[in-house]
Amino acid sequence: MDPDTCFSELVEAVAANERQDAYDHAENLLAWLDRGGFSPGGGKLRDNSIRDFCNWVKSQYPMEE
Repeated sequence: MDPDTCFSELVEAVAANERQDAYDHAENLLAWLDRGGFSPGGGKLRDNSIRDFCNWVKSQYPMEE
């Protein structure tokens, strides 16, 4: 997985109010980080900030898993 692409697509999905896509990207990025993957942004974005944003997206766009 490419976390930079995933994060970019997550932001685009949120901006376009594409609920399912936003939720899925947030889930995928959180899973990536939980497995020890590196944060998107080449170190410019903090891991906790990314996690907070992903969890916020999931809370705003709740989907059945």
